[in-house]
Amino acid sequence: MFLYFLHEMIAAINWAYVAGGAMLVLALVGPGLSRRGRRRPSGPTFRVRNPYVIDGDTLAAGDTRIRIYGIDAPESDHPQGAASTRHMISLVKGRVLRVIPLETDVYGRLVARVQVGGEDLSARMVRDGYAMVPKPARRDYGRLEKRARKARAGLWRNGRIQDPRDWRNRQA
Repeated sequence: MFLYFLHEMIAAINWAYVAGGAMLVLALVGPGLSRRGRRRPSGPTFRVRNPYVIDGDTLAAGDTRIRIYGIDAPESDHPQGAASTRHMISLVKGRVLRVIPLETDVYGRLVARVQVGGEDLSARMVRDGYAMVPKPARRDYGRLEKRARKARAGLWRNGRIQDPRDWRNRQA
């Protein structure tokens, strides 16, 4: 009987050790992963002055590429890309931007909320009609896109924007 009890105690201790190790790994690694398997940066909010504009939803500050959260704008070589890029330049040129890191995407870009003069840059691009809102961000910016469409603002002046994601898929 004593040996059976001892065996059960050792098994319980081993299980607790393994479960504890797994819990420790989750505690250390888990907070750094988002639901999509992207890595959340641990860096704090930072400021960028006069960033380089790659296109309507991506900026560069030194070696850091910043993908602006919640919007999808036409790429530079997209038929409407030049207008979207010019609009982004007009919003950030000579300005100080506040960058709030959210995660790092699968391409190694920092996905972040960006503010210019206290205004949400994503909201401004959508409201002005130079970016679309992908489904995951509809709750944040969906109403602004509907208003821009209705007002025929920016790229909506012709009635529609060719969805940047569809265009990229056709180019591939």
